[in-house]
Amino acid sequence: MVKPAVQPGVLPAGAGRNVAQRLCGTCHSLILVTATGHTEAEWDSIVARMEANGMQASADDIDTVIGYLAKALPPR
Repeated sequence: MVKPAVQPGVLPAGAGRNVAQRLCGTCHSLILVTATGHTEAEWDSIVARMEANGMQASADDIDTVIGYLAKALPPR
């Protein structure tokens, strides 16, 4: 089964989508978030950089958003 292409600026459906929209969309256009895919380790690094830049989120939200992004926006 082929996954449909990601629509620019639209996060794919899935568990954690709302958390990702809230955390990522606070500072960024979702077009930036959906522009490329990454491995879980890469998303972890990106999210850690956002935390260092001042993103406020609980540990549970961080885990949720990394898991969601790795599954919804993998390398392509």
